[in-house]
Amino acid sequence: MIGMKLGFSYSEVQHLYWGKWNDMVEYWKEQHNFEMKKMIYKTASDYKIADLDDL
Repeated sequence: MIGMKLGFSYSEVQHLYWGKWNDMVEYWKEQHNFEMKKMIYKTASDYKIADLDDL
């Protein structure tokens, strides 16, 4: 199920090596936690750009 949520077909998921599967699960956990916490994607304009004059 996790693989299909990330865009892989069922047969593709069955043929993944253990390392690739593990990487995919780690990515899915981050994405799942992000969505469950209802976090907002930040854009570049949300961050203050440091300036040398601030030092």
